[in-house]
Amino acid sequence: MNTQLNYHHLRYFLAVATNGGITAASEAIHVSAPTLSAQLKELETFFGKPLFRREGRQMRLTEDGRHLLRYAERIFATGDEMVEVLQRGKSAGPGKVFLGVSDGVPKLLVARLLDRAFQVAPTLQCVVREGQPQELWGALGLHQVDLVIANEAPPPNLANLPTGRRIGRMRVIFAASRTLAKSFQKIPIRPGCRFWHRRGNLCCGASWNNGGPPRKSNP
Repeated sequence: MNTQLNYHHLRYFLAVATNGGITAASEAIHVSAPTLSAQLKELETFFGKPLFRREGRQMRLTEDGRHLLRYAERIFATGDEMVEVLQRGKSAGPGKVFLGVSDGVPKLLVARLLDRAFQVAPTLQCVVREGQPQELWGALGLHQVDLVIANEAPPPNLANLPTGRRIGRMRVIFAASRTLAKSFQKIPIRPGCRFWHRRGNLCCGASWNNGGPPRKSNP
């Protein structure tokens, strides 16, 4: 059995995955569609698993295909950086960072954090992966992502428990009809939680996950 990965096959896989189909990938990388199709079959044979499923004219990644895509992106990003450093004499710089973001983290918060990062390192490239915290902590342990922003701490049984720190507090806001809002008001709530605004038939409330409004931090 051949145990050597053919990186040409992996490059073709990446082209099809990012372009959504063989025809589009063929036009993008100037390789004939039959050649791409044959190379993908060889790659699937090598792994022993299907990497795509057809949906009409589109090709969607399977779960194994999504895993392979993450590795392929990192492999070729590192290869491109290597060429820049060795052939063109450029500094390695901050390179590319693979960031995992929990579904529950506000995207505005992530955008502000990235904006600050780009101000410090303008050449930084960031690939963002969104998912459930448990999935992202697992990906961090497998080195599929470099950093995770989540609204919960990693589980204590996680292999190679990462170093973490709190970077802020989030305010939780919800809206409900007057009838539903009244039922919420009958439920005991933690100190610092309150209903704060009403308009028409909607009632909005806010609470903070630390039991009270955010405190000002010392500079």
